[in-house]
Amino acid sequence: MGSLAGHYAVLKAAHLALVASSVAWFAVRVVAALRGACWPRAAPARHASMAVDTALLASGVGLALAISASPLRDDWFFAKLALLPVYVACGALALRRRSVAWLLAALAAVAAMAATALLKQPPWAWLR
Repeated sequence: MGSLAGHYAVLKAAHLALVASSVAWFAVRVVAALRGACWPRAAPARHASMAVDTALLASGVGLALAISASPLRDDWFFAKLALLPVYVACGALALRRRSVAWLLAALAAVAAMAATALLKQPPWAWLR
């Protein structure tokens, strides 16, 4: 197998497209749930989400390997990984409770992850 670093551009493009797809699908599901629809929590909607999120995770692992990122060495990478379960938990609560507040919290976590990745700085470094 060749070096993943040689595929960085493709991995990054795939990762960004999957991030956009995952967040858009999440937002559509929550908005539909807020409007009273039952389908956002049904198996087909959950399975579609899981498929996109699994591909997203795989592309993220590929990117991390391509750039040799380590959460023990790279504080921005640690922060991005730490924000992931925050996003997942807030997103689950937004869907289960049909809550705008949890939707906004989930989107804030995604925004923080994106900013962390773009700036290669953890959120606590933004306060300096």
